[in-house]
Amino acid sequence: GFPTHKLFVLNNFLDIARYSNKYNIGKYFIYFGRLSPEKGLLSLLKAFLQVPDIELRIVGKGPQEQELKEFVKSNNMKNVSFIGFCEFDELEQHIEGCIASILLTEGFEPFGKSIIESFAYGKPVIGSSSGAIPEIISHNEDGFIYKRGDIESLTSYIRLLSNNPDLAIRLGRNGRRKVEEKYTIENHYKKLMEI
Repeated sequence: GFPTHKLFVLNNFLDIARYSNKYNIGKYFIYFGRLSPEKGLLSLLKAFLQVPDIELRIVGKGPQEQELKEFVKSNNMKNVSFIGFCEFDELEQHIEGCIASILLTEGFEPFGKSIIESFAYGKPVIGSSSGAIPEIISHNEDGFIYKRGDIESLTSYIRLLSNNPDLAIRLGRNGRRKVEEKYTIENHYKKLMEI
């Protein structure tokens, strides 16, 4: 019932100068954020069960942490490590060393700031078709969108990026360019003042 001329979208933004973009070839995938059920982390672990040769690092804390650790232990997964909470500098090192980040949210994700943070480091993102994620990730341009709950599709994108470092770098460059063009402090301020 709200008139559309009174509705505006003002995206989150980054201080792009804080983020390095080395475009290096990473060695693992990363999830960073809150460890809670709506983030789809059990689905993520099920995907990495199918790719035991590819490493996953989980950075963050939250109410689901113990359940996730028990899943890893009970399935004897040697390719998953829990890093815990990290301050900015340490988190930066983990992101810089990754192939790509993954955001699997199975709830409604209103924005997903970790996507543009990954882009800022020149890293592609694999994201689910949930909430606003498909509005931020351009499929096959700066990452991949898979249908929420489709573990096989998710696994195929993990393998694709792991086996094609040049592709990961190209998508990461596109992501960095997107942040520079769309998600800066200056753009945010300009749009805010227009509103």
